Formats: sequence, C-alpha cells, structure tokens
Amino acid sequence: MKKSISILLCYCILALSSGCQTTRLLSIDEASNMSADKKYIILQTPQRTYKLVNYKFTDEYVEGDLMQFSGKNTNAINIYTALLLDVKLDVDEIKFIKLQKSAIQKIDYTKESSGKTVITIVCIMGVIIIGGVIASNNMTFSTGW
Repeated sequence: MKKSISILLCYCILALSSGCQTTRLLSIDEASNMSADKKYIILQTPQRTYKLVNYKFTDEYVEGDLMQFSGKNTNAINIYTALLLDVKLDVDEIKFIKLQKSAIQKIDYTKESSGKTVITIVCIMGVIIIGGVIASNNMTFSTGW
C-alpha cells in the first residue's frame, strides 16, 4: 500500500512541475505565419523584455514599434536575442526597431493549456489528500501524561 501511494505521490509531484502552459519552438517562417492574428510579439533581451507592436516580418528583419512590457507571456510569440538592447521606455513611449533575423537566437510560442491546468489541480488535491492519509496513519495518540 505504501509503495503504491509513494509512486502516485511521485507522479503527482512530477505533474505539478509541468505547469499550466505549453511552449513550442518555432522557425522564423512559422512565427511569421502565426503572427497575423497576434497584436504583439514579446522581445526578450538579456537586460529587458519588450513588447513589439505594429510589427512585420521582412526578408531580413523583424521590425516594429518597441514598447515597455508588463504582463504574462501566455498566448504570445517570444523572440529571444542576445543583443544588448537596454532601451528604457516610459509606459506609453514607443521606439521603432529593426531586428536582423540573424540576431534571433530562438522563437517560441507559449499558450495556456486547460488540460494541464486541470491535471495540475487534480494533482495538487491528490498530494494534499495522500499527504493527509500518510500523516494520519503515522500519528500515534497517547492517553497518558
């Protein structure tokens, strides 16, 4: 019994680490095709994270208006670059940028996964219940002082 509970507990802990998001690597062409229905792209540099709006993919560049980013990276295309781009922007400030495609290290797409969210919630509940069962079985009660 304890062995099967331990195995189930290990599975639950591993499922918790997967989170509620799915990330998929994209090529530049895939990102270009996918970007038609996205309002912005997230540009990740070593120093800061930016939002790229009014963007377009050309043969050599990804260009658009750079804005300050705050929020979650879900349901977004993320472009990662090693360029040392440290532009400090105010909340509504915009700067135009042309990023050479050769400077892009990787592109991924992150989206929320409702299936993983349900599994994560079930696993959290399972860990709590199983932990409670194990704890209650290991408790000893003494009536003497």
